Amino acid sequence: MTGFGLAVRFFGLFNTKAALRVRGLSGWQERLATEVNALDPRKKRIWIHCASLGEFELAHPVIKAIRDRGGYHIIVSFFSSSGYEQRKAHSDIDVVTYLPSDSRSNAKAFLRIIKPDHVIFVKYDFWLFYLYRMFEMGIPMSVIGCRFNDKSAFFNELRRLYEPALRQISHWFCQDSRTADFLKERGYKSVYHFGDTRIDRTRSIALEEKRYTQVEAWRARQQTMAMGSIWPTDWKVISSAPAIQSGDLKLFIAPHEISEVFMRQIEKDLPGQCLRYSHMDNVENPAMYRVLIIDNIGHLSYLYRYADMAYVGGAFGAGLHNIYEPLAYKIPVIFGPKTLFFPEADDVIKAGIGHQIDSAEAFQYAYDTLDQLDRQSVEVDIEAFLEPSYHASQRIVEKMNLHTE
Repeated sequence: MTGFGLAVRFFGLFNTKAALRVRGLSGWQERLATEVNALDPRKKRIWIHCASLGEFELAHPVIKAIRDRGGYHIIVSFFSSSGYEQRKAHSDIDVVTYLPSDSRSNAKAFLRIIKPDHVIFVKYDFWLFYLYRMFEMGIPMSVIGCRFNDKSAFFNELRRLYEPALRQISHWFCQDSRTADFLKERGYKSVYHFGDTRIDRTRSIALEEKRYTQVEAWRARQQTMAMGSIWPTDWKVISSAPAIQSGDLKLFIAPHEISEVFMRQIEKDLPGQCLRYSHMDNVENPAMYRVLIIDNIGHLSYLYRYADMAYVGGAFGAGLHNIYEPLAYKIPVIFGPKTLFFPEADDVIKAGIGHQIDSAEAFQYAYDTLDQLDRQSVEVDIEAFLEPSYHASQRIVEKMNLHTE
Protein backbone atom coordinates (compact mmCIF):
# COMPACT_ATOMS: atom_id res chain seq x y z
CA MET A 1 0.00 0.00 0.00
CA THR A 2 1.21 3.52 -0.79
CA GLY A 3 2.01 6.04 1.92
CA PHE A 4 -1.17 7.86 0.95
CA GLY A 5 -3.21 4.70 1.40
CA LEU A 6 -1.71 4.16 4.85
CA ALA A 7 -2.45 7.77 5.74
CA VAL A 8 -6.08 7.36 4.74
CA ARG A 9 -6.35 4.17 6.80
CA PHE A 10 -4.78 5.87 9.85
CA PHE A 11 -6.88 9.02 9.44
CA GLY A 12 -9.93 6.80 9.06
CA LEU A 13 -9.71 5.97 12.73
CA PHE A 14 -10.51 9.61 13.51
CA ASN A 15 -12.56 10.85 10.56
CA THR A 16 -16.03 9.52 9.70
CA LYS A 17 -15.74 9.99 5.95
CA ALA A 18 -12.31 8.39 5.77
CA ALA A 19 -13.56 5.56 7.99
CA LEU A 20 -16.41 4.90 5.53
CA ARG A 21 -13.87 4.64 2.71
CA VAL A 22 -11.66 2.24 4.68
CA ARG A 23 -14.67 0.09 5.55
CA GLY A 24 -15.96 0.22 1.97
CA LEU A 25 -12.65 -1.09 0.64
CA SER A 26 -12.51 -4.04 3.00
CA GLY A 27 -12.56 -7.18 0.86
CA TRP A 28 -13.03 -5.10 -2.26
CA GLN A 29 -11.61 -7.61 -4.74
CA GLU A 30 -14.04 -10.39 -3.85
CA ARG A 31 -17.04 -8.08 -3.69
CA LEU A 32 -16.22 -6.30 -6.94
CA ALA A 33 -15.58 -9.57 -8.75
CA THR A 34 -18.96 -10.91 -7.62
CA GLU A 35 -20.80 -7.82 -8.88
CA VAL A 36 -18.93 -7.69 -12.19
CA ASN A 37 -19.39 -11.40 -12.86
CA ALA A 38 -23.15 -10.90 -12.56
CA LEU A 39 -23.16 -8.49 -15.53
CA ASP A 40 -24.28 -9.51 -19.01
CA PRO A 41 -21.06 -10.63 -20.80
CA ARG A 42 -22.53 -9.57 -24.15
CA LYS A 43 -22.46 -5.90 -23.17
CA LYS A 44 -19.47 -3.57 -23.30
CA ARG A 45 -18.23 -2.10 -20.02
CA ILE A 46 -17.61 1.59 -19.45
CA TRP A 47 -15.69 2.54 -16.32
CA ILE A 48 -16.21 6.11 -15.10
CA HIS A 49 -14.15 7.51 -12.22
CA CYS A 50 -15.41 10.44 -10.14
CA ALA A 51 -13.51 11.86 -7.20
CA SER A 52 -16.71 12.87 -5.42
CA LEU A 53 -20.34 13.86 -5.83
CA GLY A 54 -19.59 17.04 -7.77
CA GLU A 55 -17.71 15.11 -10.42
CA PHE A 56 -20.59 12.66 -10.67
CA GLU A 57 -22.97 15.52 -11.45
CA LEU A 58 -20.73 16.29 -14.44
CA ALA A 59 -20.65 12.64 -15.47
CA HIS A 60 -24.34 11.82 -15.01
CA PRO A 61 -25.60 13.41 -18.26
CA VAL A 62 -22.90 11.50 -20.15
CA ILE A 63 -23.93 8.29 -18.39
CA LYS A 64 -27.52 8.86 -19.48
CA ALA A 65 -26.40 9.52 -23.05
CA ILE A 66 -24.49 6.22 -23.04
CA ARG A 67 -27.48 4.44 -21.51
CA ASP A 68 -29.73 5.79 -24.26
CA ARG A 69 -27.58 4.02 -26.82
CA GLY A 70 -27.96 0.65 -25.11
CA GLY A 71 -25.47 -2.20 -25.08
CA TYR A 72 -23.31 -0.95 -22.20
CA HIS A 73 -22.76 -1.67 -18.54
CA ILE A 74 -21.73 1.35 -16.44
CA ILE A 75 -19.18 0.91 -13.63
CA VAL A 76 -18.58 4.01 -11.49
CA SER A 77 -15.80 4.43 -8.95
CA PHE A 78 -15.43 7.12 -6.30
CA PHE A 79 -12.61 8.28 -4.11
CA SER A 80 -14.79 10.02 -1.53
CA SER A 81 -17.44 8.53 0.70
CA SER A 82 -19.81 11.42 -0.02
CA GLY A 83 -20.03 10.39 -3.65
CA TYR A 84 -20.12 6.66 -2.97
CA GLU A 85 -22.71 6.75 -0.18
CA GLN A 86 -25.14 8.97 -2.11
CA ARG A 87 -24.87 7.18 -5.46
CA LYS A 88 -24.25 3.55 -4.52
CA ALA A 89 -27.80 2.56 -5.47
CA HIS A 90 -28.23 4.82 -8.50
CA SER A 91 -30.53 3.40 -11.17
CA ASP A 92 -28.27 4.47 -14.06
CA ILE A 93 -25.24 2.60 -12.69
CA ASP A 94 -24.66 -1.15 -12.73
CA VAL A 95 -21.70 -1.31 -10.32
CA VAL A 96 -20.53 1.32 -7.82
CA THR A 97 -17.25 0.97 -5.95
CA TYR A 98 -14.55 2.86 -4.15
CA LEU A 99 -11.36 3.12 -6.19
CA PRO A 100 -8.59 1.38 -4.23
CA SER A 101 -5.51 3.45 -3.45
CA ASP A 102 -3.11 4.18 -6.30
CA SER A 103 -0.58 1.37 -6.41
CA ARG A 104 0.71 -0.95 -9.10
CA SER A 105 -0.89 -4.03 -7.54
CA ASN A 106 -4.26 -2.36 -6.98
CA ALA A 107 -4.39 -0.99 -10.50
CA LYS A 108 -3.55 -4.39 -11.95
CA ALA A 109 -6.15 -6.20 -9.83
CA PHE A 110 -8.90 -3.62 -10.34
CA LEU A 111 -8.57 -3.56 -14.12
CA ARG A 112 -8.26 -7.33 -14.31
CA ILE A 113 -11.60 -7.65 -12.52
CA ILE A 114 -13.67 -5.02 -14.34
CA LYS A 115 -12.10 -5.44 -17.83
CA PRO A 116 -13.35 -2.09 -19.18
CA ASP A 117 -13.72 -1.42 -22.89
CA HIS A 118 -13.49 2.33 -22.37
CA VAL A 119 -12.54 4.50 -19.38
CA ILE A 120 -13.75 8.00 -18.53
CA PHE A 121 -12.08 10.14 -15.87
CA VAL A 122 -13.89 13.27 -14.70
CA LYS A 123 -12.05 16.60 -14.35
CA TYR A 124 -8.48 15.94 -13.18
CA ASP A 125 -8.48 13.16 -10.59
CA PHE A 126 -5.70 11.23 -12.35
CA TRP A 127 -4.37 8.08 -10.67
CA LEU A 128 -0.91 7.41 -12.04
CA PHE A 129 -0.58 3.65 -11.71
CA TYR A 130 -4.08 3.18 -13.09
CA LEU A 131 -3.24 5.38 -16.09
CA TYR A 132 -0.11 3.45 -16.96
CA ARG A 133 -1.78 0.08 -16.48
CA MET A 134 -4.69 1.08 -18.74
CA PHE A 135 -2.36 2.10 -21.51
CA GLU A 136 -0.32 -1.10 -21.11
CA MET A 137 -3.59 -2.97 -21.70
CA GLY A 138 -4.54 -0.79 -24.67
CA ILE A 139 -7.73 0.52 -23.07
CA PRO A 140 -8.92 3.82 -24.58
CA MET A 141 -9.53 6.63 -22.10
CA SER A 142 -11.39 9.94 -22.26
CA VAL A 143 -11.42 12.89 -19.87
CA ILE A 144 -14.55 14.99 -19.44
CA GLY A 145 -15.17 18.28 -17.65
CA CYS A 146 -11.52 19.25 -17.39
CA ARG A 147 -10.19 22.77 -16.77
CA PHE A 148 -6.47 23.54 -16.81
CA ASN A 149 -4.19 26.55 -17.00
CA ASP A 150 -0.46 27.23 -16.87
CA LYS A 151 -0.52 26.88 -13.06
CA SER A 152 -1.99 23.37 -13.07
CA ALA A 153 0.31 20.93 -11.28
CA PHE A 154 0.10 18.29 -14.03
CA PHE A 155 1.82 20.72 -16.40
CA ASN A 156 4.35 22.02 -13.90
CA GLU A 157 5.83 20.19 -10.90
CA LEU A 158 4.11 16.88 -11.80
CA ARG A 159 4.73 17.15 -15.52
CA ARG A 160 7.59 14.64 -15.82
CA LEU A 161 5.65 12.10 -13.82
CA TYR A 162 2.31 12.40 -15.60
CA GLU A 163 2.97 13.68 -19.11
CA PRO A 164 3.83 10.33 -20.74
CA ALA A 165 0.48 8.97 -19.54
CA LEU A 166 -1.55 12.09 -20.29
CA ARG A 167 -0.22 12.12 -23.85
CA GLN A 168 -1.92 8.78 -24.45
CA ILE A 169 -5.43 9.91 -23.47
CA SER A 170 -7.77 9.36 -26.43
CA HIS A 171 -10.09 12.35 -26.00
CA TRP A 172 -10.11 15.55 -23.97
CA PHE A 173 -13.53 17.13 -23.45
CA CYS A 174 -12.94 20.52 -21.87
CA GLN A 175 -15.39 22.64 -19.89
CA ASP A 176 -14.17 25.87 -21.42
CA SER A 177 -12.44 27.09 -24.56
CA ARG A 178 -9.45 28.37 -22.58
CA THR A 179 -8.59 24.83 -21.50
CA ALA A 180 -9.02 23.52 -25.03
CA ASP A 181 -6.63 26.18 -26.35
CA PHE A 182 -4.21 25.47 -23.50
CA LEU A 183 -4.02 21.75 -24.36
CA LYS A 184 -3.82 22.32 -28.13
CA GLU A 185 -0.94 24.77 -27.68
CA ARG A 186 0.96 22.01 -25.90
CA GLY A 187 0.43 19.54 -28.71
CA TYR A 188 -2.39 17.46 -27.21
CA LYS A 189 -4.63 15.80 -29.76
CA SER A 190 -8.37 15.14 -29.91
CA VAL A 191 -9.21 18.16 -27.75
CA TYR A 192 -12.80 19.41 -27.79
CA HIS A 193 -14.95 22.03 -26.08
CA PHE A 194 -18.65 21.15 -26.05
CA GLY A 195 -19.57 22.97 -22.83
CA ASP A 196 -20.66 21.97 -19.32
CA THR A 197 -22.56 18.67 -19.26
CA ARG A 198 -24.54 19.70 -16.17
CA ILE A 199 -26.49 22.13 -18.33
CA ASP A 200 -28.06 19.20 -20.20
CA ARG A 201 -29.33 17.76 -16.94
CA THR A 202 -30.75 20.99 -15.53
CA ARG A 203 -32.35 21.86 -18.87
CA SER A 204 -34.11 18.49 -19.07
CA ILE A 205 -35.55 19.05 -15.58
CA ALA A 206 -36.71 22.56 -16.47
CA LEU A 207 -38.50 21.22 -19.55
CA GLU A 208 -40.51 18.72 -17.51
CA GLU A 209 -44.18 19.60 -17.02
CA LYS A 210 -44.24 19.49 -13.24
CA ARG A 211 -46.53 21.83 -11.30
CA TYR A 212 -46.87 22.59 -7.60
CA THR A 213 -50.34 24.07 -7.24
CA GLN A 214 -49.88 24.88 -3.55
CA VAL A 215 -46.73 26.84 -4.31
CA GLU A 216 -48.56 28.66 -7.09
CA ALA A 217 -51.28 29.62 -4.62
CA TRP A 218 -48.68 30.81 -2.10
CA ARG A 219 -46.80 32.85 -4.69
CA ALA A 220 -49.96 34.56 -5.97
CA ARG A 221 -48.02 35.98 -8.94
CA GLN A 222 -45.89 38.20 -6.69
CA GLN A 223 -42.19 38.76 -7.28
CA THR A 224 -40.34 35.81 -5.75
CA MET A 225 -36.75 34.97 -4.88
CA ALA A 226 -35.65 31.37 -4.52
CA MET A 227 -33.02 30.71 -1.87
CA GLY A 228 -31.67 27.30 -2.78
CA SER A 229 -29.33 24.97 -0.85
CA ILE A 230 -28.96 27.47 1.98
CA TRP A 231 -26.62 26.85 4.90
CA PRO A 232 -26.61 28.64 8.26
CA THR A 233 -23.42 30.37 7.11
CA ASP A 234 -25.34 31.91 4.21
CA TRP A 235 -28.26 32.92 6.36
CA LYS A 236 -26.09 34.53 9.02
CA VAL A 237 -24.73 36.96 6.43
CA ILE A 238 -27.74 37.79 4.28
CA SER A 239 -30.68 37.56 6.68
CA SER A 240 -30.36 41.18 7.85
CA ALA A 241 -30.76 42.59 4.33
CA PRO A 242 -33.91 44.74 4.02
CA ALA A 243 -35.21 42.66 1.10
CA ILE A 244 -35.12 39.59 3.36
CA GLN A 245 -36.57 41.19 6.46
CA SER A 246 -39.67 42.82 5.03
CA GLY A 247 -41.41 44.17 1.95
CA ASP A 248 -43.34 42.65 -0.93
CA LEU A 249 -40.65 40.23 -2.12
CA LYS A 250 -41.69 36.63 -1.50
CA LEU A 251 -39.04 34.11 -0.54
CA PHE A 252 -38.93 30.36 -0.65
CA ILE A 253 -36.03 29.01 1.32
CA ALA A 254 -34.67 25.51 0.76
CA PRO A 255 -32.06 24.54 3.38
CA HIS A 256 -29.33 22.26 2.04
CA GLU A 257 -29.83 20.04 5.06
CA ILE A 258 -33.24 19.75 6.69
CA SER A 259 -32.35 20.89 10.20
CA GLU A 260 -35.04 21.71 12.75
CA VAL A 261 -32.62 24.04 14.53
CA PHE A 262 -31.91 25.98 11.33
CA MET A 263 -35.56 26.22 10.29
CA ARG A 264 -36.50 27.54 13.73
CA GLN A 265 -33.75 30.13 13.40
CA ILE A 266 -35.24 31.33 10.11
CA GLU A 267 -38.69 31.51 11.71
CA LYS A 268 -37.25 33.43 14.65
CA ASP A 269 -35.52 35.93 12.35
CA LEU A 270 -38.69 36.42 10.30
CA PRO A 271 -41.46 36.21 12.94
CA GLY A 272 -44.96 35.64 11.70
CA GLN A 273 -43.89 35.51 8.06
CA CYS A 274 -42.97 31.84 7.57
CA LEU A 275 -44.91 28.79 6.43
CA ARG A 276 -43.38 25.35 6.11
CA TYR A 277 -44.06 23.41 2.94
CA SER A 278 -45.13 20.37 4.96
CA HIS A 279 -47.82 22.45 6.69
CA MET A 280 -49.45 23.83 3.54
CA ASP A 281 -52.37 21.38 3.69
CA ASN A 282 -53.35 22.86 7.03
CA VAL A 283 -53.48 26.47 5.82
CA GLU A 284 -56.54 27.94 4.11
CA ASN A 285 -54.76 30.91 2.53
CA PRO A 286 -51.01 30.23 2.04
CA ALA A 287 -50.60 33.52 0.14
CA MET A 288 -50.82 35.43 3.42
CA TYR A 289 -47.31 34.19 4.29
CA ARG A 290 -44.33 35.94 2.72
CA VAL A 291 -41.80 33.13 3.30
CA LEU A 292 -42.13 29.47 2.38
CA ILE A 293 -39.61 27.08 3.95
CA ILE A 294 -39.07 23.95 1.85
CA ASP A 295 -38.65 21.36 4.59
CA ASN A 296 -38.19 18.28 2.41
CA ILE A 297 -35.79 17.22 -0.32
CA GLY A 298 -36.07 16.46 -4.01
CA HIS A 299 -38.15 19.48 -5.08
CA LEU A 300 -35.74 22.41 -5.38
CA SER A 301 -34.66 21.84 -8.98
CA TYR A 302 -38.34 22.01 -10.00
CA LEU A 303 -39.38 24.84 -7.69
CA TYR A 304 -36.97 27.30 -9.27
CA ARG A 305 -39.62 27.70 -12.00
CA TYR A 306 -41.64 29.79 -9.53
CA ALA A 307 -38.89 32.35 -8.93
CA ASP A 308 -37.86 35.58 -10.62
CA MET A 309 -34.31 35.40 -9.26
CA ALA A 310 -32.29 33.06 -7.07
CA TYR A 311 -29.73 33.06 -4.31
CA VAL A 312 -27.70 29.83 -4.43
CA GLY A 313 -26.06 28.82 -1.17
CA GLY A 314 -22.81 27.18 -0.16
CA ALA A 315 -20.28 29.83 -1.11
CA PHE A 316 -19.95 31.17 2.43
CA GLY A 317 -18.79 27.70 3.43
CA ALA A 318 -17.48 24.58 1.71
CA GLY A 319 -18.49 25.45 -1.82
CA LEU A 320 -21.07 26.82 -4.22
CA HIS A 321 -24.03 24.62 -5.10
CA ASN A 322 -25.47 24.19 -8.59
CA ILE A 323 -26.14 27.58 -10.19
CA TYR A 324 -27.24 25.94 -13.45
CA GLU A 325 -30.47 24.77 -11.83
CA PRO A 326 -32.00 28.26 -11.52
CA LEU A 327 -30.36 29.46 -14.74
CA ALA A 328 -32.23 26.69 -16.58
CA TYR A 329 -35.41 28.66 -15.83
CA LYS A 330 -33.81 31.84 -17.23
CA ILE A 331 -33.54 33.59 -13.87
CA PRO A 332 -30.37 35.42 -12.70
CA VAL A 333 -28.39 34.25 -9.68
CA ILE A 334 -26.68 35.64 -6.57
CA PHE A 335 -24.08 33.72 -4.57
CA GLY A 336 -21.38 34.11 -1.93
CA PRO A 337 -17.62 34.76 -2.18
CA LYS A 338 -15.92 31.35 -1.93
CA THR A 339 -15.94 30.24 -5.55
CA LEU A 340 -12.26 29.57 -6.26
CA PHE A 341 -12.94 25.99 -7.38
CA PHE A 342 -16.18 26.86 -9.14
CA PRO A 343 -15.16 28.65 -12.35
CA GLU A 344 -18.76 28.74 -13.54
CA ALA A 345 -19.26 31.54 -11.01
CA ASP A 346 -16.80 33.75 -12.89
CA ASP A 347 -18.45 32.79 -16.16
CA VAL A 348 -21.91 33.97 -15.12
CA ILE A 349 -20.52 37.18 -13.63
CA LYS A 350 -18.77 37.97 -16.91
CA ALA A 351 -21.99 37.17 -18.78
CA GLY A 352 -23.87 39.67 -16.62
CA ILE A 353 -26.31 37.09 -15.27
CA GLY A 354 -24.78 36.51 -11.82
CA HIS A 355 -23.77 38.60 -8.81
CA GLN A 356 -21.23 37.67 -6.14
CA ILE A 357 -21.77 39.08 -2.66
CA ASP A 358 -19.90 39.07 0.66
CA SER A 359 -22.27 40.96 2.98
CA ALA A 360 -25.89 41.84 3.61
CA GLU A 361 -25.27 45.22 2.00
CA ALA A 362 -23.87 43.58 -1.13
CA PHE A 363 -26.84 41.22 -1.21
CA GLN A 364 -29.24 44.15 -1.05
CA TYR A 365 -27.38 45.92 -3.84
CA ALA A 366 -27.50 42.76 -6.01
CA TYR A 367 -31.22 42.41 -5.39
CA ASP A 368 -31.92 46.06 -6.19
CA THR A 369 -29.89 45.73 -9.40
CA LEU A 370 -31.74 42.61 -10.53
CA ASP A 371 -35.07 44.17 -9.59
CA GLN A 372 -34.47 46.95 -12.13
CA LEU A 373 -33.55 44.69 -15.04
CA ASP A 374 -35.85 43.95 -17.93
CA ARG A 375 -36.92 40.33 -17.53
CA GLN A 376 -37.04 39.56 -21.24
CA SER A 377 -33.53 40.94 -21.79
CA VAL A 378 -32.22 38.82 -18.91
CA GLU A 379 -33.81 35.71 -20.38
CA VAL A 380 -32.15 36.40 -23.72
CA ASP A 381 -28.75 36.82 -22.04
CA ILE A 382 -29.11 33.60 -20.05
CA GLU A 383 -30.20 31.66 -23.12
CA ALA A 384 -27.16 32.97 -25.01
CA PHE A 385 -24.95 31.82 -22.14
CA LEU A 386 -26.45 28.32 -21.89
CA GLU A 387 -27.17 27.47 -25.52
CA PRO A 388 -23.58 26.55 -26.58
CA SER A 389 -23.63 23.73 -24.02
CA TYR A 390 -26.94 22.20 -25.10
CA HIS A 391 -26.55 18.52 -26.08
CA ALA A 392 -22.92 18.51 -24.91
CA SER A 393 -23.35 15.03 -23.45
CA GLN A 394 -24.60 13.52 -26.69
CA ARG A 395 -21.81 15.19 -28.68
CA ILE A 396 -19.23 13.85 -26.23
CA VAL A 397 -20.51 10.28 -26.51
CA GLU A 398 -20.64 10.50 -30.31
CA LYS A 399 -17.06 11.74 -30.44
CA MET A 400 -15.87 8.91 -28.16
CA ASN A 401 -16.85 6.56 -30.97
CA LEU A 402 -18.07 3.83 -28.63
CA HIS A 403 -19.07 0.53 -30.20
CA THR A 404 -21.34 -2.18 -28.86
CA GLU A 405 -20.24 -4.83 -31.31
